[in-house]
Amino acid sequence: MDASNWVSSVANVVIAIGVIFVLWQAHLLRQQIEADHDRSRKELAVSLIGEWTRSIKPELSSADKLVRQWDCEQSRNMVNILPVKITPKQKHLAEACLNRELKNANIGQDGRIELDETEVAEIRY
Repeated sequence: MDASNWVSSVANVVIAIGVIFVLWQAHLLRQQIEADHDRSRKELAVSLIGEWTRSIKPELSSADKLVRQWDCEQSRNMVNILPVKITPKQKHLAEACLNRELKNANIGQDGRIELDETEVAEIRY
């Protein structure tokens, strides 16, 4: 084997190793970019949840808990801003989201408390 073939063979081996090295580096770079994207997405989600929890009011949280306990009829009445009857167990949530006590509440024969249109509108909005 003469010197030019030997040099050419060594150069081809070095080029092949270089190509494999470049492909490996591209693969590692892609993994790092994906990991960085996931990390930044998670950081943004944590930041947004933090902002949301700092801005949420106790009235809104109570209204959410109260409405989640309602049945379809109560929910329809809320959407249409009609009186809604709630159970005595739900009274404290209604008071929390209205930010006042329901002292003169209209209590029916079944023991349920009726919220008038004004109170329902206040809970809805």
